[in-house]
Amino acid sequence: MKKSIIEEYSVTLERDPETKELTGERWKTATGLLHGPHGPAYRKWHPQSGEITYEYWAQYGAQHREGDLPAVFSVDPETKVVFDEECLVNGEAHRTSGPSRIIRDPAYGQVIYEEWKQHDVLDRGGDEPAVVERNPVSGIITYSEYWQKGKLHRSSGPAVIRYDGKTGEVLPEEFYLNNQKTLNPKELPNTSP
Repeated sequence: MKKSIIEEYSVTLERDPETKELTGERWKTATGLLHGPHGPAYRKWHPQSGEITYEYWAQYGAQHREGDLPAVFSVDPETKVVFDEECLVNGEAHRTSGPSRIIRDPAYGQVIYEEWKQHDVLDRGGDEPAVVERNPVSGIITYSEYWQKGKLHRSSGPAVIRYDGKTGEVLPEEFYLNNQKTLNPKELPNTSP
């Protein structure tokens, strides 16, 4: 008969000093690494409502969660809005089905920041921006950056675009190819014969 595999963990529980309600739970391996064998390695609850306000998923010390799901997220206890979430695999920001990091306005839930990373490198294909910032009230995009494989790059237009937060009007633009700032192709002299 084969021997069973034995794993040992320490679990630290935090309680509210007044209500004695559970407010935190932290799992660690016998060697002290944060590790959630069947869920988050660390989570926090609101002391009055008991609702989860923070989760941190880790495997053997590295932030990690499979399935394109957030390894870290924070919830506003009043509005219940998940206002910050980040997908990480083996300690690296990574998501294939959408932005690896999303920040929302905690009061209204409006997405105000998104970034697309794969293997901890800014990268988004399809001539789409890898970093997007929005006005928290109007939702209008105020800033965007185009990245490919960790380089500020866009061959079809500006790689950095600023917008007026009220009107959406395009403000100063910057052009980059392979992380090198270039001139706007429209401003280059015509060199054709």
